[in-house]
This record gives sequence, C-alpha cells and structure tokens, in this order.
Amino acid sequence: NAEYMGSSIRCVHCSKTSATFDAFMYLSLPLPNKSHCDLRSCLELFQREERMSGSSQWFCPRCRCDRDAIKKIAIWRLPPYLLIHLKRFSCAGAWRQKLNTSVDFPHQLPELSPFVDGGKTPPNYHLYAVSNHYGSMEGGHYTAFCRNPQNKRWYKYDDEHVSEIRASDTRTSAAYILFYSSFDEVKFSVKNK
Repeated sequence: NAEYMGSSIRCVHCSKTSATFDAFMYLSLPLPNKSHCDLRSCLELFQREERMSGSSQWFCPRCRCDRDAIKKIAIWRLPPYLLIHLKRFSCAGAWRQKLNTSVDFPHQLPELSPFVDGGKTPPNYHLYAVSNHYGSMEGGHYTAFCRNPQNKRWYKYDDEHVSEIRASDTRTSAAYILFYSSFDEVKFSVKNK
C-alpha cells in the first residue's frame, strides 16, 4: 500500500500532458513570504500550478521541441503516518536565509480531501511530535516536542533536559517537521508484579 504523489506537465502550445506518480514518505511544504500563516496556506502553495519557461522549458514529445509548460503536483494517497517538512531554508543564487514564518498548525488535522485527488477519503490525523530548529543557516540547535500516548501530556526534549509543556506551546516559529498519525493512540497496559 504505497502513498502516491502525482506530477503533471502540460504543454501550453499543444496541451499535451505527461503524468508521473511517485511514492513519498513526507510532504515538503513551502512557506509563504509572510510573518504568519496557517498550514492550509502552505498546502495551497505546495499544490499551486507552476509555469515552466525560459531555461526551465519542458521538451514536449508532441511538438518535438522545448515549450513553456504548466506543472502541477497532486497528492493521490496519504500514508498512515504523515510527516510534514516546513521548508524553512531558502536559497536563491548566493542568497541564503532561514524563514522564521510562524505556522499555525492544528493538533487534529481537518479534512484533507481538498488536497487529495485520488478519490479515496483521506484519514484523520493527530499530531504526536514536532521537531524544532533554532538558529540560522550556518548552525543551530534542534529540540523536540512529543506527546506521551499514555498520559496524553506534551513534553519538550532539549538535549538531556525534559520538561512538561502545554499543548499550545508546541506552535512556535521554530517548528520544522510535524509528525501526524492516522492511528488511534496505542493503549498501554502496565501489569503490576
């Protein structure tokens, strides 16, 4: 049961379309050039059509030459565990920067049907961990927020330090990778001896 993402390229001259499907393990979402956004905006930006022109033209097999084309990415099937990478590092030529956009992401992902083209209703997801990056392109520090499935509390892991945090504290501008699961939380049983 693979999870698939589709990519289609359409020639703007003759409308010839080529489609490919690839398995994926995570979504790498671009961030809008704003100080604040929500996860939905990142998903919309990820699926926005892109014009391929100039040095990025597509070789159209029908026209038999390089042509301007429209590229579109579509999600066809989502995995049981959904990892969302927020693209915080931007490179444009010699210019490199880390984007500190604050992304408002939900603990319970709302209906993802508008973003899935495969016809199957996508599962509901709950957030169980967040990987954070503090620092710049040249260096930084990683921490993690994880939800304990037993007591349902959130904890911050920072090297050898572990501390309990509020669920609302998991949303920071340092969030780098979001970990979602479509499964019900594992029920643990502890036997006293």
